[in-house]
Amino acid sequence: MFRACLSQVVDVVGHIPSAKEPRLHVVLEDGHNNAEDAVRNYKWVKDRLSQAGRALTSLTFGNKKDCLPLAASDQFAYTAWGEKVGQKPLGVAKNPIKSEASYRRNMMWIDLNRDSLDSLHEQAIDVANRRGAFGAAIT
Repeated sequence: MFRACLSQVVDVVGHIPSAKEPRLHVVLEDGHNNAEDAVRNYKWVKDRLSQAGRALTSLTFGNKKDCLPLAASDQFAYTAWGEKVGQKPLGVAKNPIKSEASYRRNMMWIDLNRDSLDSLHEQAIDVANRRGAFGAAIT
């Protein structure tokens, strides 16, 4: 999941004009069994990007109690999933909700289906085959 999201971020950052120089601080929820895999994937991607790699500023772990943006993103993901699957809303807002007013369609849905996961896997194998075990380019 993290690799798919990171792939989307790299694609989006690559299309932002370099004059804006975006910075992305990634915070993941701590306690997951695959946390080290996320760190490894993050470093792998960051090391292979040139200009866009500067946008990936940091990767840290936190919890929803101490990191309110993490709690907010968890709620945001829950709400997005509910909208996608047709979950019954808790209530009907009289005015535009804050997330719609604040983010104005900046939310992206990353469809993780069998084809997209297979494509990410093939991409990783292709890159690994083009580089040696220690990152040297194979000629």
